[in-house]
Amino acid sequence: MEIIKESYYSHPEEQLTDIVKLLFQRYFGPEHMIKNPASSLARLETELENVDYDKNTPLFEDIGGDFARINLAAVKGLISSETVNRIFVISANGERKPKEEFVKTLETLKNCSFLPFSKDEINRFIAEYISLGCPALSHSDVYREKYAPHYRVAQKKYAYALPLFIEIESVLKNKGAVAVGIDGMAASGKTTLAKTVAEIYDCNVFHCDDYFLRPEQKTPARLAETGGNIDYERLKSEIIDNLLSNKDFEIRKYDCETETLSDIISVPKKSATVIEGVYALHPYFGDVYDIKRVLKISKDEQLARLEKRNPALLDRFITDWLPKEEEYFEIINKK
Repeated sequence: MEIIKESYYSHPEEQLTDIVKLLFQRYFGPEHMIKNPASSLARLETELENVDYDKNTPLFEDIGGDFARINLAAVKGLISSETVNRIFVISANGERKPKEEFVKTLETLKNCSFLPFSKDEINRFIAEYISLGCPALSHSDVYREKYAPHYRVAQKKYAYALPLFIEIESVLKNKGAVAVGIDGMAASGKTTLAKTVAEIYDCNVFHCDDYFLRPEQKTPARLAETGGNIDYERLKSEIIDNLLSNKDFEIRKYDCETETLSDIISVPKKSATVIEGVYALHPYFGDVYDIKRVLKISKDEQLARLEKRNPALLDRFITDWLPKEEEYFEIINKK
């Protein structure tokens, strides 16, 4: 009900069809599966011709659930139409929830006494809508004329990542290549953010977890070193030193279970590179990143996520790894 109230107070002239459209998007995301991304891009580019960039327009509107409306006026010229379309297509072609559950959400409209519609109007609209099979709806003429909506519905994770996408495209435009370092607290979403970037851009993603110390490197001196938990020398020689190269290169990943290095892996050179994980911004690497992110969460949320991820290792995190990370972040925060 809260999302309905927020929408109505922001758009007081919206009609029932606009409210149901919002609920549909909140539940299902984009109205239709995209079978032809090229046609979708063509429609987007045509629409963008009639949209002016507006720095005061928010990048997106949270519509609840897993989705948001990305405002075209806010992103025009900052990220490419190809990027916006890719976000839209991926979001549209995701897994769909059962229609029966959506029908239940329509019942919330009947309890929205703040809406300027009678209960009979709402009941008739819902009954007719359900009888038609709950189709995707267009905005009302009143809504279009008053609010001139220009947006694309997308999974919320892409909407949250828009500031990063804008930075990536700015660097790519100016340099032709971009290096992104994503550091942060354990369980703060570093791997998820890196994966989100890789879903939108053709990039190489490397994980600091693949560069833990080998047994022979775990000397008392090294383990006492702030930021010494990873093999930063090998990470630098294999990846960091190759960031400016236009050639393919090779890496090896460390397997914590077998305590061995993998076979050699050939890595094709790409214009975008993401290195994620605790210690990704280690001072040993120098100033090598075009874009840096340090992700943070509350201590309570961190412990809850770590326990859910691996209950058996929670005590080890609390007594060993988290204190070392905190020492490391004290150094990072001073940079």
